[in-house]
Amino acid sequence: MKSIKRNLNWAAKILSLLILLQSCTVYHNYTSSIDEAIATNNKIKTDVPNEDSYKFIKLVRLENEIYGVAKKKSQVSKKLNAQIVDSQYEGKYNLIKLNEADLQNIHLKNKGASTALTIAIPVVILGVIAIIGGEAWDNALD
Repeated sequence: MKSIKRNLNWAAKILSLLILLQSCTVYHNYTSSIDEAIATNNKIKTDVPNEDSYKFIKLVRLENEIYGVAKKKSQVSKKLNAQIVDSQYEGKYNLIKLNEADLQNIHLKNKGASTALTIAIPVVILGVIAIIGGEAWDNALD
């Protein structure tokens, strides 16, 4: 009974790790222009001078102004609360007005690396678990 509990404990920890890895996003090292970021319509990270980086779901241009789209309860929405223009953008996001001067270092989402991270690492981990579990099962039968 103790070995079952121990194995279930390990399985729970590994499954938790796999779930956490599913939400990882990798960004390119090189910087992009505002127009490229708007055209990709994908996640972006921007480095603001003297502050932390901000991560947005996407950038949009409305009436010649640049806006970042962020989840309502995200760290970005909390930090830039004073700049929120629309708290019901597309029904569930905040629309945050941004200064073009603050958008100097824009990093686009690296789709290939993000996909590899969320698929390859869990597959490797599950493979290792299967090998260890198979060996443990063989030893239990002997």
